[in-house]
Amino acid sequence: MKDQTDQQTIELFPTPKRRGRPSTGKAKTNAERQADFRNRKAWRGGSDNNGHKLCHWWLDYRRFSELECLASYHGVTPQAMVEQLIQSADKQLISQLTQTAYFDYVDKKLHVTESKPE
Repeated sequence: MKDQTDQQTIELFPTPKRRGRPSTGKAKTNAERQADFRNRKAWRGGSDNNGHKLCHWWLDYRRFSELECLASYHGVTPQAMVEQLIQSADKQLISQLTQTAYFDYVDKKLHVTESKPE
């Protein structure tokens, strides 16, 4: 065995070089990599590059079936139908609010039980 810094002496018994990138000894499993990805995504607010957020919730089977029927009737996906319903309800509510109530609504300070729009 020769000194690692010695560049002039040849090896007596050449060792074959290993293929690929040398290991660092810190390899992660696919599950660890996926968990890290989810944590980073959650830390960023859970949104992807297109401005979408991932929502996980349980929906009653009947409501989900109704959502699918409604979406099919309008020729859109269930996700698009939910987005349209939320946007419609939001526009209707905002049209009834005063400016002060609107700012409270956007800051999530206005609730149905506290004050009703006139």
